[in-house]
Amino acid sequence: FITSLNVLGVGNPLPLICRWWWLFCRLFSFEEIEEVAQLGVQINIDNLSVLEHFGTKHPKVPVCIRINPHVMAGGNENISVGHIDSKFGISIYQIPHVLRIVNNTNMTINGIHMHTGSDILDIEVFLYAAEILFDTAKQFNNLEFLDFGSGFKVPYKKGDIETNIEELGKKLTKQYLSKSINEINFFIK
Repeated sequence: FITSLNVLGVGNPLPLICRWWWLFCRLFSFEEIEEVAQLGVQINIDNLSVLEHFGTKHPKVPVCIRINPHVMAGGNENISVGHIDSKFGISIYQIPHVLRIVNNTNMTINGIHMHTGSDILDIEVFLYAAEILFDTAKQFNNLEFLDFGSGFKVPYKKGDIETNIEELGKKLTKQYLSKSINEINFFIK
């Protein structure tokens, strides 16, 4: 994830670029977003006004959208970022507006991203958010990937509790296979 354009070599003659660098638009001006998009960086847009502006000016550049699933997850209120009052992501209730923008601009949404919080132990809350992500994905035709974000509880020292990733993987696979979604890539960080 890009938090500084310097990492991309913007302004330098030979920038080091990888297709899977991600630019989260909340951190940058529209001009910076445009400059980085020209370098082939995956753009992740998390609000309607930037989505519409970008789609109007650059309809041929595919973008990812960050949704807010309205799910309270994470170790505490301060690190939960997928709840209804969070400033991050496009509300799932605004998906009809996203579809209108896509239709009006002929832009392509190539991915959907969410991040509900950090220190997630309860895999059921993650699976609930995944259900919302899967249902949202069914509304888009050209998806290449779904990004489930991250936020799992990891042990920092012996004896620390952690998210049961193996159980999550089995349940998430079962959940995905029960859906009518085209084959796409999954990212969980």
